[in-house]
Amino acid sequence: DTNCDNNEDDATTRVNTPIPTYTMTGKVYQDDGPQNSSYDGDSEAGLAGWTVFIDEDESNSLNGEELSTESDSNGDYQFTGLLAGCYTVREVLQSNWTQTEPIEALDFEYNVSVGGAICNSDQDLLTQISELFVKTANAAVSTTATTGLDFGNVPQGCTSNCGGGGGGSSGGGS
Repeated sequence: DTNCDNNEDDATTRVNTPIPTYTMTGKVYQDDGPQNSSYDGDSEAGLAGWTVFIDEDESNSLNGEELSTESDSNGDYQFTGLLAGCYTVREVLQSNWTQTEPIEALDFEYNVSVGGAICNSDQDLLTQISELFVKTANAAVSTTATTGLDFGNVPQGCTSNCGGGGGGSSGGGS
């Protein structure tokens, strides 16, 4: 009887042990230099009200019960309370905008390994693209980072100086 009581105590202790959770964060921003496809800090304005989601079914669109969040007034977003695992993070592109980060060659998404999970990112690419390219793409897009998962965007047709600040005129005198 004493052994059974001890086993019950051990089981209770295990059940009450908290499961670690994780947070992923990033920024949705207006890319003022779409050629570099990366967030350049305070010189690039955050975009408020953009939807970022975890694409659980790999459909490239937000649907069903997929976890989503909106960027705040600074363009910042976060997912909290995530369990260890593999996540594909995407944004919902708004009309009249073009996404610049992550780049098109990487399917405009981040494949994130959280909490030490071992992930086979972009399994669907294996059937579409040569193995060499997949290895190269996965090295660039797969990450264990849970911060800095940024989404850059420019108004359609913009090719340079897309930030929208500082004077509003293009070109110079002749």
